[in-house]
Amino acid sequence: MSRRMNRLLLSTTLLLNSVFLTTSEFINGNLSAKQQNVTSTSEWTYATNESIEFTADIYDPSHYFSSSQMLFTWELGNNKSQNTTTPSAMTRYTSPGNYDVKVDIKAWVPVPFLNTMFNKTGHFHQRIKLMDAVSNVAVAGNSKVTEGHHSNYTLTCNGSMPITMCWAFNPTGKCEGVNQTFSDICEEVVLTKTCQFNLVHSFNATGDVCLTVVAYNDVSLGGADLDIKVNKADPGPSPAVTVSMTTLAVLTAFGGIIVTIFAVHQVIRARKGRRIEVADFDFIRSYKRRESTQTSTFAVFGFWSKKKTEKKPLINEYKSSATKHKYSSFQEIL
Repeated sequence: MSRRMNRLLLSTTLLLNSVFLTTSEFINGNLSAKQQNVTSTSEWTYATNESIEFTADIYDPSHYFSSSQMLFTWELGNNKSQNTTTPSAMTRYTSPGNYDVKVDIKAWVPVPFLNTMFNKTGHFHQRIKLMDAVSNVAVAGNSKVTEGHHSNYTLTCNGSMPITMCWAFNPTGKCEGVNQTFSDICEEVVLTKTCQFNLVHSFNATGDVCLTVVAYNDVSLGGADLDIKVNKADPGPSPAVTVSMTTLAVLTAFGGIIVTIFAVHQVIRARKGRRIEVADFDFIRSYKRRESTQTSTFAVFGFWSKKKTEKKPLINEYKSSATKHKYSSFQEIL
């Protein structure tokens, strides 16, 4: 059948079983996709490592193609292609990213009253986005804390960004698992680079607290929790004890200053005393002394000592001269 005849038949209104069917040159419709166990919050966004089923939805309200022979050639964007006789194909994507899904359709439509067939074609195309599901949600931090003190917690997970992470401190008792609807009452932050967030929290009351964390992106949700025990803070020493300790410290410091001043004073006095000579003018006893070099020893606090050789006192000069020249008094020598 010539191409011109095909166009004529396609533009003709046919009467079949008292039903009017209006045909067109191309097959009209679109693509759809679905993924089991995955609830996507964004259109045409799906999770990696999960099977996706694509369907070519043909617009055929009058069941015009119900008796037709059809061939579907699929290009799935992941270097895989399929040929099917049904309007569906299934595949799995292992890496996040954007993929173009295409299907070419050929239909051989019978024309009963002419005992012949004519061809119709269609082409559907759709770009999809694949994301890694959120996994390995974890909470790291102290499970035993003190009332009124700041505590640090690190929230982490894996998955394709952006990821929204939210948390809540439940003071009613032990953790009982992550509630899928709790994200409506949590504090949240949107992470765009890495799935890690450092949380600082201060507990205002004692008791058992459950820290619940939920992380989610456009294709999945995951959560984790941590039981925390908040203990009462140590009241510390009473004001009287604090004052006494402060007073003792002040007195100790003052006593140290006094001892230091006294030691310095003693050292100064000792150094001055080393430069003083004392002459013995007892003439009677000085005759009985024999001449010798006198030695004095000086020591301060037992730490050091030093000998000093003294010069002969002036009285020795007198004794020597008096004996030799028979002076009657010390005044004659002068």
